[in-house]
Parts: sequence; C-alpha cells; structure tokens
Amino acid sequence: MIALYFLMKKSELFDLEAIHYLIIWLTLNIAIFWGMFSIKQVSIDADNKQLQVSGLTKTELIPFSEVEYVSGSRFAVPEQVWFRTRDKRTIIFTAKMRFVIIPFKRHPMVKELSNTCGVEESW
Repeated sequence: MIALYFLMKKSELFDLEAIHYLIIWLTLNIAIFWGMFSIKQVSIDADNKQLQVSGLTKTELIPFSEVEYVSGSRFAVPEQVWFRTRDKRTIIFTAKMRFVIIPFKRHPMVKELSNTCGVEESW
C-alpha cells in the first residue's frame, strides 16, 4: 500500500486512483475474512457417536449416520478437511498442522473421520 502511494502521489488523478485501490483492497480483505469465518471447529464424540461442530456463534451435534462423505485438500496450507451431511451441507475445518516429506497425501484426519463415521473417503 505504501509503495502505491509513493508511485501515484505525483499523478493528477491521485485522489480518484487512491479511492479505487482502497475499494479493491477492502473488497479483497472482506472476501478473505469471510472465508476464514466459515471454517468450523470439529470434535469427535465417539461415546455418543456424533460430531460436535462449533462455528462462530453456535454449536451443533451431527450423528455419524448423517455423514455422507469425507474428503480433504492435498495442496492447501493449512490443510482442510470437509464432510457433507445427508441434507447436502458441506462442513469445512482445518486439521492440525503436520510436517511431511511428501505433501501430496491427504491429512490422516480424513481417514480417521471416514473410519469413525463408517463412510469411504471421497476422491
């Protein structure tokens, strides 16, 4: 941002151009933060056979039988895991950080969650 200021401060249209860059910057930041807040915290309650999904404002319990499939990212950092329920809602959460030599495999949490819920891993 500071570099753009020094590059454009001699321009006659500086005020208009600065407003355009401010609008673009705000739009990108809003999109990034919107994506961050959609990520949930998921914990497995094996005793009651359900997943506890905590969002920003509410906590929800999803039985294992409602999970349709489980999958995860291969290239994203941090690694994300997601599952879809029978009512077609996709729930995304970030798995614990791990250090690997071959980074093109899914996080072990995908296998653990699919085994726990009794579904196969999705492609």
